[in-house]
Amino acid sequence: MANESMSSLKQELDITKRKLQNTNQLYQQVKDRNSYIQKRMSQLVEEKNSVQEELLKYQAMDLKLKSKEVVKFRIDFNKMKHRTKVTKNLLDEQRQDNINFNLKLAKCDKNIKELFQIIDEISENIDYLIDENYLLKDLIIDYQYQSLWDYLSNKKPENLTKYEETVRDNSEISNIYKK
Repeated sequence: MANESMSSLKQELDITKRKLQNTNQLYQQVKDRNSYIQKRMSQLVEEKNSVQEELLKYQAMDLKLKSKEVVKFRIDFNKMKHRTKVTKNLLDEQRQDNINFNLKLAKCDKNIKELFQIIDEISENIDYLIDENYLLKDLIIDYQYQSLWDYLSNKKPENLTKYEETVRDNSEISNIYKK
């Protein structure tokens, strides 16, 4: 029995050795696969780091461009703000000039109305003087053709009566000629 148990132990030992060899082979395969995966992972990590660096560079460039755009926008905004302020000041000045011009125009309009009133008065006086001159002319003609007897008797011509009715007061005649 000792032989049998030895042989069974030997068989068990052979089975265990084969299992150990299979396990060693499996371990070696896992180890090789692990080293391959480690190498591949390190390559992927390097690629990822490289991509991240590139991404950071592009983000930095993008931020730089955006900051330039912001600065340009701020400059353009300040220019537009300045132009708006200058335009507003010019419009305010123009508005004030228009107000002043309208006030002067209103004064001129008032003065023109007064001038037209004066012209109308003068025109009326001229019309009156023309009428008076016609009456005086007729009166002079009547005096010229008056007979001696009428003259000596101080008889007035009819036109003189008409003239005196028209020009009621002699002071009125002198006032007309003074103007």
